[in-house]
Amino acid sequence: MSAGMLSYLQESRRLDNRKMLKELGVKLHYPDLAAGLATLKRN
Repeated sequence: MSAGMLSYLQESRRLDNRKMLKELGVKLHYPDLAAGLATLKRN
């Protein structure tokens, strides 16, 4: 793995989007990684 990719992965953070979903009523197209990957496999 390149030094740049390693640095990127170490800096990546998970975000809590519950407030956005609750207060703004946002409905995500792909609510989780599995749903997004499943769509990619179909196309």
